[in-house]
Amino acid sequence: MTSIIPSRVLSLFGASSEVIPLHGGQETTFCCDSIVVKPCSNPVEWTGLAPLLTQLRPVGYRVAKPIRAFDGRWEVDGWMATRLVEGTAGIKGREVEALSACRCFHQELSMVYNSTKCPDWLGYYPTVYWKADQLTWGELPFSVEFNDDVHEFLKPIVEALSPIPLNNQITHGDPGGDNILFAENQAPAIIDISPYWRPSGYAIAMMLSDGIAWEGSELSVLELTPDEPYLGQLLLRAVLFRLFVSVLWKGLPSLVENFSAYGPITQWALDHR
Repeated sequence: MTSIIPSRVLSLFGASSEVIPLHGGQETTFCCDSIVVKPCSNPVEWTGLAPLLTQLRPVGYRVAKPIRAFDGRWEVDGWMATRLVEGTAGIKGREVEALSACRCFHQELSMVYNSTKCPDWLGYYPTVYWKADQLTWGELPFSVEFNDDVHEFLKPIVEALSPIPLNNQITHGDPGGDNILFAENQAPAIIDISPYWRPSGYAIAMMLSDGIAWEGSELSVLELTPDEPYLGQLLLRAVLFRLFVSVLWKGLPSLVENFSAYGPITQWALDHR
């Protein structure tokens, strides 16, 4: 595996040449000593986000802190690095811990970046995920984007959306799955931050809906957040985002599969919107 990452990159990040593949990360993430090195798909975004993450002083959560190369860069020849954090994925049965960690993380991140203006580096490099996010929040028109079959599936959710008068901040758009790790006697670890400019409660909704759809969490975990403002509306958007991603990537068959997986969450959100 030593030839996967150029030795120059490893050297600049202070890593040894002993490279061990890590599970997840699209099978392109590697551990070198206590350093995690992975491809950097969006250097502009990472160069903006990384300095903010280094300012965090975690309480109630852990975070994979970015590593700056010896020459001052956050990204080197298409690679980025963070500190290794202990833990294994699997939110089922640990939803209370996960929710607390997610809230603590976003609360501190909002203090580190406390502007009401979306940073220029966020959304700089449009992707399928960026497009799905824009569609979800009504910033791209749903009505002209898809054919009638897609409209049939998604129109009831889209028509159930109403405005959410919540402040936006830098938010982790994919905080569940392999991106939250649990270790004995330690707070959950937040890793692989996918930044969006949305209300912090959106991350809560995304974490819970993904946990129910794919990780075996019970639908009743949605009752763990009775004080979360506009939870029904946030859940509708979390589900809609996943459905938009599925149809943009793989078309109608993928949409049908994902629509079924998120069905119970969608109904709960419609009942509580």
